[in-house]
Amino acid sequence: MGNAANAPEEEAPTVAPATPTPYYYPFQLQYHGGATISGATQYNIYLGCAASNGSCWGNPSTFEYNLDNSSFIALASQYVGGSPTGKYPPSGTWCYNNSAVGSYLAYSDIVAWMNACYNALGQHGGAGVFYHIFLNQGIDTCMADGVNCYSPDGKHGSFTFCGYHTYTTIGGAPVFFTVEPYQTVNGCYGNGSNIINATANVLSHETFELITDPALDAWYGVLFNNTASAEIGDICNFVLFTFPVNSVDYTIQLEYSNTYSACTVSS
Repeated sequence: MGNAANAPEEEAPTVAPATPTPYYYPFQLQYHGGATISGATQYNIYLGCAASNGSCWGNPSTFEYNLDNSSFIALASQYVGGSPTGKYPPSGTWCYNNSAVGSYLAYSDIVAWMNACYNALGQHGGAGVFYHIFLNQGIDTCMADGVNCYSPDGKHGSFTFCGYHTYTTIGGAPVFFTVEPYQTVNGCYGNGSNIINATANVLSHETFELITDPALDAWYGVLFNNTASAEIGDICNFVLFTFPVNSVDYTIQLEYSNTYSACTVSS
């Protein structure tokens, strides 16, 4: 999902097929002229977790490492060119705030945290870096319009997304990032689900989209009688399978391949 929300994310099924057979869909992503990201270091920003690491979300840096070293990430090659495997390593440093940050973060609050952590992590911007902002359980947030929100408690706007990617400008440089709210809630991966899989599911969705459509002007298509746009992850949203990512099994969604006209794990 990009900076403009599409249809609400649906709750995932509790049991996924064991074999990632391609899920065919007669659709093509189209190239709109914008740049893609052919390689970048990933930095994590952890907000509201008492532990000074990613344990509240199942240690997402482990999944980032596995995704970067997998054949699954190679699916992006048809959109970014070359071999993407090994081109998106997680950084060994991260930014965290282990005290409470409130129960609601407006988009302006998200950007403020992005600015603070950008400076704390060494002011790395441009296409060679992107960030993931993880929100602890109980923190709602809305997009820039203040309407489309992650709000499983129903207190803040319409509950229309489980994560998104976007960018801002800091010091004249574009800074690309995703927003990763807590996922084991009804309306996202499902209340009580495995936090590792739940986090990895939306994290992979937004990572693939950030790579292939970072400024919302590269690879996307149009669905539903030209009324909604869809990026590489949107068309396969919650098409869940269990499959190895760098030899570690995860139950997460597939991604869309123009080559096969299908949601798949193959390039």
